[in-house]
Amino acid sequence: MVSWKDGSTSYIPLREMKNSYPVETAEYAISNQINTKPPFIWWVPYVLRKRERLISKVEKGKTQYWHHTHKYGIELPKSASEALEIDRKTELHSGMTQ
Repeated sequence: MVSWKDGSTSYIPLREMKNSYPVETAEYAISNQINTKPPFIWWVPYVLRKRERLISKVEKGKTQYWHHTHKYGIELPKSASEALEIDRKTELHSGMTQ
């Protein structure tokens, strides 16, 4: 049985919860100490490791973005004002006017 944010409840098969809300289901299993039961014993550690890998990749990607100034020969802006400045410079070099 699942309690939703709007206060309603419904019965959802465990396989659907594991597919739709894997991290939340794994955290629920740990908090209710059912992670050692057969449906969860191998699955919970797998999901939590996968979550950590994804988080580390996202964090790594953020730092890589901030260190790169160009990609495929094109300057990468780091703010909206920098993007407008790049646009202004490229319009001057290409001879485009509005």
